[in-house]
Amino acid sequence: MIVSEKPIFLSEELQCGWAAGAATIDAGGNLALRNDSSGYWDYGRCGFRVGMEVTDNGRVDKGTITSITLQDNGQIVIQTSGMVGVSGGGQIVPVAPTFSYEIDKVELKLLETVPDAATIRRIRQTMTNGINYQTTQLTKISTPAQLVNAVVDIPSAISRGLSIMVAPVQTEKIGLDGAQNSLLYPQMDSYYGGNTNEYNYQWQVRNILIPNRQIELSRDRDPAIQNDVPTFYNQQVMSFRPMKEARALNAEKKIADDELSNPFFVPILLSPVGSSYDLVDTDPQLRIENSQSGTPAQILAKLMHVYINHTRKLTATDGGVMVSL
Repeated sequence: MIVSEKPIFLSEELQCGWAAGAATIDAGGNLALRNDSSGYWDYGRCGFRVGMEVTDNGRVDKGTITSITLQDNGQIVIQTSGMVGVSGGGQIVPVAPTFSYEIDKVELKLLETVPDAATIRRIRQTMTNGINYQTTQLTKISTPAQLVNAVVDIPSAISRGLSIMVAPVQTEKIGLDGAQNSLLYPQMDSYYGGNTNEYNYQWQVRNILIPNRQIELSRDRDPAIQNDVPTFYNQQVMSFRPMKEARALNAEKKIADDELSNPFFVPILLSPVGSSYDLVDTDPQLRIENSQSGTPAQILAKLMHVYINHTRKLTATDGGVMVSL
């Protein structure tokens, strides 16, 4: 809550002393205020604000902050309009805001302008030459449960593409709450409690295997075995290039790292930025091998979400408008 070497977040209970409706926070220990080069303390480092509603750890009395002062001894005093019945040691906790409002009579106002003749000529020339823009096509392919080796044929409904991202979505987890919803937060089977199934994958493009060996993925880094997570992350970074610049994550080896805590997908970059790959001549394939071949019940049914990223070109002439890949 108070920004220091060890921040305390607003959702946590902060130790304080209560007296006469005021909470006094001791700025010692891991709450020590950081020394500024200018010698002044910035109130922006305090997460509490005047007008914020707070309570104590009992969640019974509530009060609104009326002032915040910094004492000579380094203590912060937060005065409230209530809390007069609370005294002694305790905690101060912000009260989550509640919103109640009604939106009515929404209007959209647009300013219409007429460009000058020179600007119109430049617009015509640009539209005649064409404008490139990025798009993504989604295709869904289902795979049954207990399928140890799955081959996902990438459809060529569009003739060209730049990169492919395949997110395995567990069918039985669609619609669950929070991070358990596989549609909103795709993960490997081992993400779910009681399941240890993980994936090895390899792409086949023009009868060439990419990379030249299977990539073994594990949610927890194990220094005793080979781990292909850096290669996996690099492929993710490259697959994002046609869409948005992405940078590699910290590659330090830490035993406690949860390597695949982000939404999971299997990536491949088909062609460098500025060109596109022909999907018609040979459909790419994704080969996934599930690790729990001995216990196939842990291999869940999936609805593979296949995202093909590509570039379209919009051209407008006197003869009409055309969109091409």
